[in-house]
Amino acid sequence: MKILFLKSVIDINELKELKINNKITFNPNELNIDIVIKDNKLYFQNYKDYSIDYTNWSENVNLAFIVSVLEETLSELASMNF
Repeated sequence: MKILFLKSVIDINELKELKINNKITFNPNELNIDIVIKDNKLYFQNYKDYSIDYTNWSENVNLAFIVSVLEETLSELASMNF
């Protein structure tokens, strides 16, 4: 997945884990972005109504795990006709 990373503070270990299975960009003009990660929420670029406040989760699981779980959800959304 291609992730637009817009967090103001970057944890290098978090970024390394995300880069293992995803392409990370910091440029909002990049094409084909799947997920946007901000300081307190993440959302699917094409389904902005499905935003998730991950601040409560981030203490227990890392961001790479959250993104990997959401990959299946994004696939399901993309297969539906809206």
